[in-house]
Amino acid sequence: MRSPIALVIWICLSVLGVVSQPYDSYGILPIWARFLYWGGIVAGGIILADMVDCIARRLTPDGHMFKTAAKAVGLVTVIYSPVLIAWNELFVLGFPDMDDSPFLIAFRVFATSIPVFALLETLRPTVANGSVVAAYVEPAPEPCPDALRPRLASRLQCPEARILRLSANNHLIDVISAQGSEQIRMRFADAVREMEPVPGCCVHRSHWVNLDAIDGLTRRKEKLFVLLSNGDEIPVSRTYRPELEAARPDLF
Repeated sequence: MRSPIALVIWICLSVLGVVSQPYDSYGILPIWARFLYWGGIVAGGIILADMVDCIARRLTPDGHMFKTAAKAVGLVTVIYSPVLIAWNELFVLGFPDMDDSPFLIAFRVFATSIPVFALLETLRPTVANGSVVAAYVEPAPEPCPDALRPRLASRLQCPEARILRLSANNHLIDVISAQGSEQIRMRFADAVREMEPVPGCCVHRSHWVNLDAIDGLTRRKEKLFVLLSNGDEIPVSRTYRPELEAARPDLF
């Protein structure tokens, strides 16, 4: 809980748990035990939620809000339920009336996670590294100069937006622009061809990136990724790395 906002959230939710007595803990636990019980639950939830949110976004390359939230809810339920069951068992030793069924605890984790991650994904543009940075205002499309506007742009709802990358998704193409994401049905090779004259290259068999949108490179576990101006990280395969090195030698 390095973020001051996370610390404030932990304090507020812990106090709320102590005062609101959910699941009848007020009548069972003395106040010191309620602080310990809910403080531990909230602290674990905040830490795990941050980790699971990162994992869920990695597992959802297209950035789809519903898919990301659904995966996060599933991961939290699977990971945190056993932790809470064990935490609850510790209190059962001293307060036998706290003995809730494991199924009920798992259901509470699942039910609580749904609004939490739905809200988190809704507020995604305002959150960075666990801290709220600014109130989100819908940005105007970043215009693409007419001389560099590709034919593919005419297929989009917002043809003026600057296209940052293309990703193959079965028989669809995810088109990521400065304005957002759209899907079109066509072959990946044809979509890449229609991006001319925008300077770009394939960094993976399923990913094409706008060279001017690359902010840098990053590595994780010996794997190379390009970091785009919108924050996306796209894997670079060994097969396509020479093409990227030739096009952007300043990155290496």
